Amino acid sequence: MLDFIFNHIVRNLSQYFELIVALNIASLILIFLLWFTINVIDVSFRSRITNIVRKSFNSFLYNMALFFQLFIIMGLFYIVWVNYYKPAEVLSMPGNVLDNTYWIKNQLMIYFIDETDLLAIKANGYDRHYVFEANDSIREYHFSPDGKKMLIVTDAELLLLNLENKQSEKIDILKNIETAGEFQSVLSGVHWAPDSEKLCYEVSRWSEFSSQDNIYIYYLNGKIRKSIKSPLRRISSLYWDKKSENLYYLRHETGDASNIQQVKVFRIPEKVLTPEYVTDIPYDQKTIPIENLSLRGIDIFVGAEKISYAREGSQESWVARNGHQVGIDKNDHFYLKRQWFQQRLFLVNRKPVDSDFEARYQYKGGELMVHHIRWLPGDQYIIMEHRELGVLILDPYKNKIGQLFPKRGHTYGWYLNPV
Repeated sequence: MLDFIFNHIVRNLSQYFELIVALNIASLILIFLLWFTINVIDVSFRSRITNIVRKSFNSFLYNMALFFQLFIIMGLFYIVWVNYYKPAEVLSMPGNVLDNTYWIKNQLMIYFIDETDLLAIKANGYDRHYVFEANDSIREYHFSPDGKKMLIVTDAELLLLNLENKQSEKIDILKNIETAGEFQSVLSGVHWAPDSEKLCYEVSRWSEFSSQDNIYIYYLNGKIRKSIKSPLRRISSLYWDKKSENLYYLRHETGDASNIQQVKVFRIPEKVLTPEYVTDIPYDQKTIPIENLSLRGIDIFVGAEKISYAREGSQESWVARNGHQVGIDKNDHFYLKRQWFQQRLFLVNRKPVDSDFEARYQYKGGELMVHHIRWLPGDQYIIMEHRELGVLILDPYKNKIGQLFPKRGHTYGWYLNPV
C-alpha cells in the first residue's frame, strides 16, 4: 500500500518536473539575494536590519533553507532516475486496463478500420455501431467537407456512403487480373471538392510490360464521370480551389540534386479538363507554397486532407498541438514528453513470432504489442491498438487506460469541420 502511494506521488511530481525546477531556481535566487543583502551591502544599510533577523537567518533559517534545497535536489534526481534509468514496471494487461472508457470526458465520434469493416464509437464508449461492411479490405476513407457523405476506398472499389441514411453506391470497380503479363490496378489520389458535390481520383494500371494512369472527376449530381486529359508527364497530387471550379497540381523543378529551385503551377479548369501552365514560384521546400499561391490569386482548398484517413500513418500524430509528445523509446518504454522532460509511463511488451525460423531473427523478442498511436483532438487522450486487447484509450496525464473496442482496429479518424 505504501509503495503504491509513493509511486503515485512520484508519478504526479513527474508531471510537474519543469515547474518544480523553475520554482527551485527561483528560491535559490531569492536566498542568494537575501544573503547578499545581509553580508555584502554596506554597513549603513545592514544597520537597518536587526540583529535578530541576521542571527535567525545565519543560523536556523539558513540551515532550514539548505536542508530544503538538498531535499528538493535529491528528489529531482530521483525523479530523473525513475523516468530515465529505472526499469519501468510493466503495465499489467489486462490487469490495469479498465474494461470501459466511460470515465473519459469526450464525446468525439471515432471511426476506425477492422479489415473489411468500418466502425464508429464515441471516445467515452457510447454509440458503438458498424458504419460500412465492404467486400474487400478497406484501405482509406474520406469525409466530405460538409460531413454528410464519405468516400471509402477498398482494394477493389471506390464507394460513396451517405452518412445520414447509410445508403451506398459504387463509383468505380477495379478488376485486377493476376495472370502474368496482364494488367493490375490500384485506386488512389481521392480528393473531395469543397462543395461536396464532386471529387477527383486516380486509377493506375500496370503490367509486366507497361503502365498507365487515368484521372477522373466524378459528379454526384447525375453520376457522371469525366476523364482528365493528362500530359506526357505524370500529374502529381491534385488540389481543388476553394470555389470548386479548378484543379491545381504542382511540379517541383530542381536545379541540381539537392536544392529545389522553383515550383511550376498547373491549372485544370473544370470546363475543359486539360492542364495548362500558370506560373513559376521560387521555393526551396517540398511543402505546398500556400502563401505564395494566395499572393497570385490561387486559393487552394487543403481542408480535405484534414478529414482524409489512409492506412499508412506517420509519427507526426504522436506530437500534440500543445507540443506534448508520446512515443516508445529504445528500451520499449512508452513515454510522455512535455517541454523537455520525458516521463516514462509503462513498458510495452513484445509478442514473439510463431515460426521457429523467424524466431531466430526477430528483434528484441518479437513485435511490439502497441501500434497506431494517435492523439485525439483536444490533446487530452491518446488512442492506440493493442495486438490482444484491441483499441485502447490512454490518459497520459493520469496514467489511466481503458478498452474502447475489444477487437483490433487502425486508421483512426473523425470529422471536424475543415473550413
